[in-house]
Amino acid sequence: MVRQALLRTFFTLGAPIAAMSTCPMVGSAPAHAQTPQEQNGCLTRGTAASVDALIDACTAVIQSGKLSSTNLANAYTNRGVGYSTKKLFDRARADFDQAVKLDPSNALAYVNLGALQAEQNEFDSAVSAFDRAIALNPNIAKAYVGRGTAFIGQENYDRAIADFNKAITLDPLPGYSYEARGRAYFLKGDLDHALADFGQALEFDPENSKYYFDRGQVYDAKKDYQTAIQQYTNALDRFNTIKSPLSYQRGYFSHRGLDLLITGDVIFAIADFDAALKTDPKFAFALYGRGLARQRNGDAKSGDADIAAALAIDPASAKQFEPFGLAPVAAARPQE
Repeated sequence: MVRQALLRTFFTLGAPIAAMSTCPMVGSAPAHAQTPQEQNGCLTRGTAASVDALIDACTAVIQSGKLSSTNLANAYTNRGVGYSTKKLFDRARADFDQAVKLDPSNALAYVNLGALQAEQNEFDSAVSAFDRAIALNPNIAKAYVGRGTAFIGQENYDRAIADFNKAITLDPLPGYSYEARGRAYFLKGDLDHALADFGQALEFDPENSKYYFDRGQVYDAKKDYQTAIQQYTNALDRFNTIKSPLSYQRGYFSHRGLDLLITGDVIFAIADFDAALKTDPKFAFALYGRGLARQRNGDAKSGDADIAAALAIDPASAKQFEPFGLAPVAAARPQE
């Protein structure tokens, strides 16, 4: 199986909206009286109690009719961030498109539009959006991280690394820039540089489970499965459902389960695939892996059922295990 590092995009809030009293009237009359809480709730994510509160506050601000084009663009950008966070990508795209129409000089709107396009694998469009953002403001580190991520999607790893280098010079503190460059090195096959970058990312954020997962992928590529298992264990020990989606946990368990299967620890492999399937019962990779592990543990009936279920979901499931010499074991069946 080719273990692709995750393409992780991001969304960033637009510039704060000015106080309503300083903004000239545009558009129609307010739909309803705007409260200070609504105004402040649309300024930044931090002042809104939740993503839903951010969306509601920005909607009220947009409908107030008391914004200049520039500030209205900021409101659309911020609401788009909220929609993106909730995976409402069509609504987010409409808001980001509206933001750049209202204020073509709004670099953050282009950053967010590019991030959404990269999230949906529209890498050519994403590169164009980030190009525009960088032309407007060449000092936004996240624009380079975003364009680099889009370049990874295009498998243009050298250009991605160049963008991540620029992001690090602009803002060396966030670990995600090092992690992003490490993913480019990993996919390019430069495992030592990848490992160094993931280690640097951990220096900035030692409790970030994703960085341990990244290191596990590198050790897998080096065929150092025991060290990879430890990295995935570190990732699971630090997994936090508030900070990370359950799909990450599923990935941690399934990768560790595969390594346990490779090293012959089938009982613990079964346990890890079980845990992955609790987050997604139709995850074909974990079903197929558990089937192989059950066969090797002497449970041919359950193993065969898992493998059949996996192939029904994804007929290519077997190909992910073939590079490791892992295939169904007919000898596991008891003699009749």
